[in-house]
Amino acid sequence: MLPPQPPEKEDDHVRFAPWNVRNRRYVRAERVILKVVSERFRIPVDIILSKQRTYHVSRARAFVMFMAYTVADHSLNEIARQLKVDHTSVLHAIRKVNRALTDGDAVIAGEIDKLKKEFHRRWNMATGEREFR
Repeated sequence: MLPPQPPEKEDDHVRFAPWNVRNRRYVRAERVILKVVSERFRIPVDIILSKQRTYHVSRARAFVMFMAYTVADHSLNEIARQLKVDHTSVLHAIRKVNRALTDGDAVIAGEIDKLKKEFHRRWNMATGEREFR
C-alpha cells in the first residue's frame, strides 16, 4: 500500500508538511505549535483545547492562536475550528498579543521568540529540512 501523496499546492508547505517517512504520517503545523506551547508553559494539550478560562490556560491558548496566525499563516476560521472557539475570540487573542508586542513588553516578546525558534526547530526536524547557519 502506497503512502498518501503530499499536497499539490505550493503554498501548503507550512500548513501541511511533506510526508514524514520516519513516523509514516503527515505533520501538521498546528500539532507542532500546540506541542511547543504545551511544553513551554507545562500545560497539557487537552487543557489548552478545553474551555478553561484561567489566566495561564487562556494565555497559552492566545499564544497558540498568535503562532498559528503569524507562523503557519492559518486563517481566523481555521484556527477557530481547530480550537473550537469563535473566530472573534481568535481575533481578540491575536490583537492582544500584538498590542503587547507593540507596547514593548519584553516578557511577551521573549516568549514569542522562544516559541518561534522551538517551532522552527521541530518543524525542520519533522519535515526533514535542515537549517543553514
